[in-house]
Amino acid sequence: MSSLLSEIFLFLRGQSDHPIYHREAAGWSYVRAWRGLRRSCLPLMLLIMLSMSCCCGLIFLPTAFEDPTITPTVLFLMIPGVLWAGVLVGGEIINLLTGLLATALTATTISAEIEADTYALLRLTPIPPRQIVLAKLGAAFNQIRLPVITIMIARLVAIVGGILLLLFYVTVLGSELGGASSTPPTAPAIPLDVWIPVLVPNIIGIAGLVVAGLFWLVNYAFIKPLEDILLFLAVGLFASSLARTRSGGLFTAGGIRVAMWMVSYVLSQFVSSFFSLVTIPLALTAAGAPIIFDRLANLSPSLLMLGSAISVMAIVLVMGVLEFVVILLLLKITQNRAENLPFAGA
Repeated sequence: MSSLLSEIFLFLRGQSDHPIYHREAAGWSYVRAWRGLRRSCLPLMLLIMLSMSCCCGLIFLPTAFEDPTITPTVLFLMIPGVLWAGVLVGGEIINLLTGLLATALTATTISAEIEADTYALLRLTPIPPRQIVLAKLGAAFNQIRLPVITIMIARLVAIVGGILLLLFYVTVLGSELGGASSTPPTAPAIPLDVWIPVLVPNIIGIAGLVVAGLFWLVNYAFIKPLEDILLFLAVGLFASSLARTRSGGLFTAGGIRVAMWMVSYVLSQFVSSFFSLVTIPLALTAAGAPIIFDRLANLSPSLLMLGSAISVMAIVLVMGVLEFVVILLLLKITQNRAENLPFAGA
């Protein structure tokens, strides 16, 4: 397993001296439409972002013009929010399209070799089947590297920009809207000798929440897009090893994607139903509810915040590990399939 992991990372980083990786990364693609789209990939993604911003602006403008409290200055200050919404929605659309493209790219790699009777040439070389599979994986990842980076940047901008926009609207727009109607009373300043006894005992819990937030941000913006794309690439490779033609690989990959969506939906419903069945009767029980709420109320805020932070990090870590295990399992099965595949399409 350790050798498989090391070879995966090597091919994802790029192995230009490897013959199969060099052939795949040089521009060979069984999906002909991608050959033309790849040259205009960045303008296409920028067009998606701009289109989503325009759509969000068109949705917001009618409500803005009907509200008499929104002045032209406030309307102008809303433009960053419209752009932020476009980046958020556009990034998720690019994520969806990139996942579909990743599956399509790898779903035709091995099956096309068998269909064209060129898989025998690969097997007659001293290159082991594992490197054949991983070279095609790394080359396909290299072809969609720009969309993956765009997804990471869009998610980072969406989270960090959302926090900055919230602070901006609370300060600037709050004073603008408040001045248009009535001036709110100024809240008295809280002295430091009141804040310090509250913050110091809870410093560990606050630090835990900050660490959990940063952990979630790194996972959501950088690790999750990479894992999702690798999962879709592995699904395409697995489907390609099951088929004998390019169309068969695409059809099989589509079926696996639909089956994965159904399984994830059923599991999510099962988990939510399980927690509902466990918590609702306990909360409705006259003897059980006071005990739980009394124990939670007796805990210090620092412990509650620290427990919440640990729970968030544990859930994110477990979900990430499970997804990575599925990726390794699919690649391992594909490797075994590549070792036993016939040399020709017949």
